[in-house]
Amino acid sequence: MKIDLTKKQYIQLMKLVQIGNGVVSQLGDFVNEKHKTNADEYEELEQYFLTFAKEYDCEYMKDDAFFEEEAMPVLDEYDDFISVDHLANQLAWRDFKRTHTQEEIVKMEIENQGYFGAELHPFEEKYWNEFEIHGTKRLEIVEKKEYEN
Repeated sequence: MKIDLTKKQYIQLMKLVQIGNGVVSQLGDFVNEKHKTNADEYEELEQYFLTFAKEYDCEYMKDDAFFEEEAMPVLDEYDDFISVDHLANQLAWRDFKRTHTQEEIVKMEIENQGYFGAELHPFEEKYWNEFEIHGTKRLEIVEKKEYEN
């Protein structure tokens, strides 16, 4: 099989490959050892794709600067987004559980077939707005017995 790519498509492919490798490498290094094998295999695939760099007049991609300038900004932006989105979701669930009894939650779960999006959204929105306006600078850890769940 042969795939014909334009130079623009090759550059886009290499950006995607490096972004994907960045994610899988971090998973392998910091989250779960099982991803290490995937990371090694993806690295081999990236090196294979880089063998075509000269053909596309893209030998600069072999330099670490390409990753730093093209892939890292995307990964950093994604990390920032996913971090606060996940935190907003976790805090929303905490607040949701504080304002509803277990019986109410079970009833909603049955009525909505396990989907809590509409009920959870106002709780998440509060935190999304907070993080959009203030980032995490107003986030504090408060040690009070009443908050333990």
